[in-house]
Amino acid sequence: MVWLTVVSEDGNTPLKAILPNNHAMKVHTMSEPSAMAESDFHLLIDRLLLGIQELLDDANEEIDSDLASGILTLTFDDSSKIIINRQTPNRELWVAAKSGGFHFKFVAPRWIDTRSGEQLQLLLSRVISEQAGSVVTLDFNDIQSIDTGVNTRR
Repeated sequence: MVWLTVVSEDGNTPLKAILPNNHAMKVHTMSEPSAMAESDFHLLIDRLLLGIQELLDDANEEIDSDLASGILTLTFDDSSKIIINRQTPNRELWVAAKSGGFHFKFVAPRWIDTRSGEQLQLLLSRVISEQAGSVVTLDFNDIQSIDTGVNTRR
């Protein structure tokens, strides 16, 4: 494995990504949504979904999570659900919650809602808190390779 470190937009926060040896990934903007290779997209999504699941498992909240085939399903005490899944043709991540549906594009170094511009981390913290009935704050800095743009230079 190769560790790559990328600095966040604020220039102060180092973000890390783990990639297989000899794997290169481009940094993309909202204007070139399909430019990301499918394998790179799947790598980002797989790590993101697993990381979100691990964060929620550590959050001491009564939220059941199930990750299968690129779909993360969160089930709450009231039987409501949040579904987070990949949309490969669009290179998007979709979130379905009680409060609505949201589409996210990867704009290095984070996932951004295509309508509101809200960051995925903030939106998920909000909608999970609403459905859990208690404050849940997700910190993607606690997860390796979440919301990181990866520089192709080593």
